Amino acid sequence: GCMAFVSTIEKMLPSKNDLFVKVLFKPGLSPSVEELSKLAKAKGYRISEGSLTVVYTKGQPEWCFVVTTTGKHAIPISELAKDLASQEGVVNFEIDHVRN
Repeated sequence: GCMAFVSTIEKMLPSKNDLFVKVLFKPGLSPSVEELSKLAKAKGYRISEGSLTVVYTKGQPEWCFVVTTTGKHAIPISELAKDLASQEGVVNFEIDHVRN
């Protein structure tokens, strides 16, 4: 129907709302893709399929991925940074706009 058509058009258009996220977790922590996806969704984002890269050095996981806004209700990058900083197990992170 119409909504599927609109969704298809949206996917074809370049997005200015994609964010690159790199998160360094505490050594020994086993992050969960499901938990990360829930957190992103609650903030108005979704993890872009196929964008997750995992680096594991000396027991310390680092995840890199791209999130895309799911609508007009996505929180600003500054609020996303505050939320990420408050997450237990996050040692360091970086958030940047994806340049298309």
